[in-house]
Order: sequence, then C-alpha cells, then structure tokens
Amino acid sequence: MKIKTRRIIHHACWFTLLGPFIGVPLTIAITALYFRDSPWELLFDISRVLPQFLVITWLLGALPALATGILSACLADKIYESRYWRSLACAAIGGVLAMLYELIPHALSARALFSEEFVWIVFCTGLFAGGVLGFFAPRLAGHGNRLNTVRPETNG
Repeated sequence: MKIKTRRIIHHACWFTLLGPFIGVPLTIAITALYFRDSPWELLFDISRVLPQFLVITWLLGALPALATGILSACLADKIYESRYWRSLACAAIGGVLAMLYELIPHALSARALFSEEFVWIVFCTGLFAGGVLGFFAPRLAGHGNRLNTVRPETNG
C-alpha cells in the first residue's frame, strides 16, 4: 500500500475544519422535529447562544472528523477514484466514528449522560458530513494531485 502523505494532510485538514459544521443544519432540523413544538423556537434559542453552539459543535465533532479525513485519504485507489464509492465509504466511516466517539465515554461511565436520540443525531450528522466531504474534499483547494501536471517540452 502506497502512503499518500499529501492527500492525508489535505483530507485531515478539510475534514477537521468543515466536518463538524456541515452537520449543523441537519442537527437543527432533527432537533426541531423531535424536541420542539416549532422550528422557529429552536432557531431563536440557538441564535441567542450561537457562538457557544458553534464551539461545542466543533469540539464534539473535530476528532471524529479528523479520523474520518485520515481514513478516507487511505482508501484503496479503486474506491477513492470513484466519487460515489468514496462518498459512500466516507459516510459510513463518518457515521461509525461519530457514534463510537459518543458511545465509548458514556459506556465507560456509571450513568449515561445523553439519551439514545442524541446518539442517533450524532450518527446521522457524521454520516451526512462524511458523505458530503467525501464527495467534495478532493476538489477543495490544496489537493496534492493537482500539482502533478505535465509540462510541455521546449526545444532548444
């Protein structure tokens, strides 16, 4: 297996930077459907604490997003070359890692801090963010394979 360091760094950076925030609209939608009477009530509550909401979102999602980015860069070339298979694989990796990241600390504690619904929200947002970034990450700025262009030969 050939290790592609530049691709790993590229994916790790973009997944860590954008991954936690891609799932925010989905989190708001799921939370509004299950826990609130009105989605506008939830949006009003979030708007009051938006900076804290974004920081907590990034803190909860950065580590699974980083691991998803690294694992997605290490996919086999046949899977990585097809954007649909890569997106599907990244979605599966993102969903599983996000769920494990939330379940392992709570399984080791004496009592569960979060409800089962929270785990499913985390799984769905990890699945969504992994799929979206798996689809678009190779096209984002800084990808190493774009530097390997063929230069025309000059005579003389």
